Amino acid sequence: MTMFMNFTEALNFNKKCPICNKKLKISKTNNDLLKDYKNKILFFYITTFSKNDLFTIDTNNGKFSYIELGPFKNNFKQNGKLLQALIIECTKCMMYNYTLQIHINLTDNKVDCLILNSETLSFIDNNELYKIKNIYTTDTTEFINVLQNKITKLPLILLDIKNINNTIDRVKNILPFL
Repeated sequence: MTMFMNFTEALNFNKKCPICNKKLKISKTNNDLLKDYKNKILFFYITTFSKNDLFTIDTNNGKFSYIELGPFKNNFKQNGKLLQALIIECTKCMMYNYTLQIHINLTDNKVDCLILNSETLSFIDNNELYKIKNIYTTDTTEFINVLQNKITKLPLILLDIKNINNTIDRVKNILPFL
């Protein structure tokens, strides 16, 4: 499992899309989670709170804080920690992304750790869209036929970002044996 020492390291895990070579960006698709990334501060809303509550993480020191704009809900806490996902994606071809798992210690108001949760590589074969999703926290790979909504679970198959076809071929070679 890949753990990062700080947000800069995590956000630079892969700087460019392996498919189209464009710069990866923090996902804006989950607007309820992420508001903006400016001046090395993450601004986001957490769905377990009122949508009016604004949270910040200083990416320099990992300090976590919130501004209570609505009623604060205490039922989200589990052992004083909160897990939050942050997706880094290609907004041009939309064929690659990775997800960071942020462990927030609510007692110390600090990020305890940043983990590479998963990586997803999409490709088209015979006019069908497929995804290879590596879930590093469970050591599994999911081969997904998007059109048929079919997921095949496999043991972890590392993505070869420099030669994507190599990864696709390895997954295809395993499928007939399942």
